[in-house]
Amino acid sequence: MIIMNMKLSSVAAIVIGACFSGHAMAADPVQWVPGSTKVSNGDTVIYNNACYIAQNNPGSWETPSAQATWFWQGTDCGSTPVEPTQAPTDAPVTPTDAPSVPGDITPWVAGSTKVSNGDLVSYNGACFQAKNSPGSWETPRAGGNWFWDEVSCGGTQPTQEPTLEPTQEPTQEPTQEPTQEPTQEPTQEPTQEPTQEPTQEPTQEPTQEPTQEPTQEPTQEPTQEPTQEPTQEPTQEPTQEPTQEPTLEPTLPPSAGVCNEASYAAGTVYAAGEIVVNNEKGYECVIAGWCSSDQGFFYEPGVGSAWQDAWVEVKDCPAVVTNVAFSAPVLGKAYLQGSLVELAADASSSDPSRTIDSVEFFANGISLGIDNSAPFTATYQASDVGDISLKAQATDSKSLVGMAMSNIIVSDQAVVVNFTAPSKAKVNTGKAISFEVNAESIPSDVTQVDFYKDGAMVGSDSTYPYGLDITFTLDGDHVVKAVATDAAGNVAETSKNIKATSIPPLADRAVIGYWHNFENGSGFPLLPEVSPEWDIINVSFAEPKRGSESDMVLEIQTKLGHSEQQMKDDIAFVQARGQKVLISIGGANAHVKLKTDVEREEFTSSMIAMIENYGFDGLDIDLEGGSTLALNSDDKDFRNPTTPTTVNMIKATKDIIAHFKGDLILTMAPETLYVQSGYRAYGPLEGAYLPIIHGLRDELTVIHVQLYNTGSINALDGQAYGQGSADFIVSMTEMMLAGFKAGEHFFPGLRPDQVAIGLPSIPAAAPSGGYVSVEETQKAMDYLIYGKSFGGDYVLQNPEGYNDLRGVMTWSINWDRTQGSKFVNGHATYMDTLPPVTNK
Repeated sequence: MIIMNMKLSSVAAIVIGACFSGHAMAADPVQWVPGSTKVSNGDTVIYNNACYIAQNNPGSWETPSAQATWFWQGTDCGSTPVEPTQAPTDAPVTPTDAPSVPGDITPWVAGSTKVSNGDLVSYNGACFQAKNSPGSWETPRAGGNWFWDEVSCGGTQPTQEPTLEPTQEPTQEPTQEPTQEPTQEPTQEPTQEPTQEPTQEPTQEPTQEPTQEPTQEPTQEPTQEPTQEPTQEPTQEPTQEPTQEPTLEPTLPPSAGVCNEASYAAGTVYAAGEIVVNNEKGYECVIAGWCSSDQGFFYEPGVGSAWQDAWVEVKDCPAVVTNVAFSAPVLGKAYLQGSLVELAADASSSDPSRTIDSVEFFANGISLGIDNSAPFTATYQASDVGDISLKAQATDSKSLVGMAMSNIIVSDQAVVVNFTAPSKAKVNTGKAISFEVNAESIPSDVTQVDFYKDGAMVGSDSTYPYGLDITFTLDGDHVVKAVATDAAGNVAETSKNIKATSIPPLADRAVIGYWHNFENGSGFPLLPEVSPEWDIINVSFAEPKRGSESDMVLEIQTKLGHSEQQMKDDIAFVQARGQKVLISIGGANAHVKLKTDVEREEFTSSMIAMIENYGFDGLDIDLEGGSTLALNSDDKDFRNPTTPTTVNMIKATKDIIAHFKGDLILTMAPETLYVQSGYRAYGPLEGAYLPIIHGLRDELTVIHVQLYNTGSINALDGQAYGQGSADFIVSMTEMMLAGFKAGEHFFPGLRPDQVAIGLPSIPAAAPSGGYVSVEETQKAMDYLIYGKSFGGDYVLQNPEGYNDLRGVMTWSINWDRTQGSKFVNGHATYMDTLPPVTNK
């Protein structure tokens, strides 16, 4: 969620980028040759008889120009002799032969002119139409780019500008597609790079020069070179020419089947025509340089924001799966000790060319034998009493393994009975708790199960599943007993110890914080040391085991003196003072991908076990990163998602909540790219969280979108707003409350009590921006709750406001403690002044 570790190199890059102004050259300048010269921030180059200092990692294609740009700053050449070789003359800032521009078109002045998408401006004798919220610093360029389309003005024909790489390439996965600028205009050239600007150049330059911007999908093979070089670019061709024109037609027809090509990996060198597999699709490389870029956010096939400039989809590549399922015995069936239990399994491969070589059967981890031909069977002598875990492991002709699990009960009694719910031994005093048992008679049929509370019979059930709701009116220890009777008069019983405690409900207004179990310079307080003012504490993070994307674990920081038992005790301690403790899955470094039913079931079982083991009150879903969330290219309706990872995450979460009979808090912390950006364009990344939110809206307790580490985003009024302001908080929050169109469908707003505001606790907690002071945040909340305007640019669509807004969330509790817990103290005091929630 969150930038866990800020590497020294990143810090250095920011510091260097902020300190270029006015410094002298440290070394002799080098001659700039487009597409060839490699520079680092602070290097000085000579180009067109002038000297420039590199900043913000210009790469080898961002050519210096007389006009200051994001990548270059002019400097004095000093005594250095300026003898450029083959240096073309720079185009004048205002061409003398520029066509006339109609007077009603606004002239563009960098850093001053404010525009909205669709507005027309004139610049250097040409006209441009704004798109993707250019802000006031993205200067129009001949031929257009991501932020501008060059359009005709008074008969002028637009030019086209060749470029070999996108103008923005982040070094880490951005939390927002880098197409938007903050709406707050800087008073001077920015000294710190926005989150969308590149922090380093791609590891490999494109080997083929495209004829259009990478963010525009090529629709046909270019037929000629551009007729005019870009403004401020050399008047001769770059020194590196493509050896051939790129072909944008796939060499293979789309087809379904098994693919043997290697999986895509960002930064791998790919040749034009090479095919890779990504997210169960096959893609052919078109532009080798872009295919080979380490910037997966742009070029990951089927996912990156500019992937269609580098690749074409050529076929479906469903993952090969070895399927296996028990056909006998019946799950949970009871057997008398000493009985022979017949095991049988069905097995097959999803690849028709493969066969099943063998199925091996296990009971409690001990092999029962291998069957090398269908039907696959084995026999188990039921010698051990208790729950017996069964496993069938199938191996196909290419050694791909699949597994299925089941269980039986072995008893030395004629009747077997055991509790299946509740899973927790601690329950809430005064709340009805569902008790369920599994009861079986080996020689006959169960006719009735009687339930007792502290020795007194409280009810009976005669139909399967056998259960009863029981309420405890007094705090303390209790015993619930179930007695099963069969038709032959055989009886068996089982007991469960229960501790009833008066547990306060979740607060109507909540201050929510993430407590992280790793050290990142913000300290590592134990849970009892955090402020009791936090209403919800999200323990961060549960992550997949190494080598898995679905088997979840919570790492305990033993090197910091922590232990599993201490973690359990600490959770119980803060719960006793009325705080809710959730386990958060994901984070910036964890890639949870439930591609198959097997992975979904593994995720579900591991999360249930973790919640029961530590006694968590709920689950927080904090999925991040394109590889985790990306929708398939044909998945266009958030109401009916088809991407397996998304469908499986929704079902897994529902199954976890159902296991706990709905007694589980569910929160989410998505990034803006995956939610509000779906208003601008839906999929594969933009709005990718919406299917999960929509699919779980009935189970959802509260969502708090991360309103930080992001770029500007278009709100419901059609204007773009930038992070770090009350306007951004109000506009982005109302999108969650009022709803918005995502693709061809309308995403309905959530209940106000399901929505909170997500912000960093201090500036250091979000290095890419978004910090808002407590006072400024509460101005935004006053507007959202009471409809009391603070005079900002954004005007609520619902002027009365949203009385039941739930509260605020922050990353992180650890960071907040470094500044005297100002976030939690300030907001907890504010929450106490708010009126009661009226509808939840």
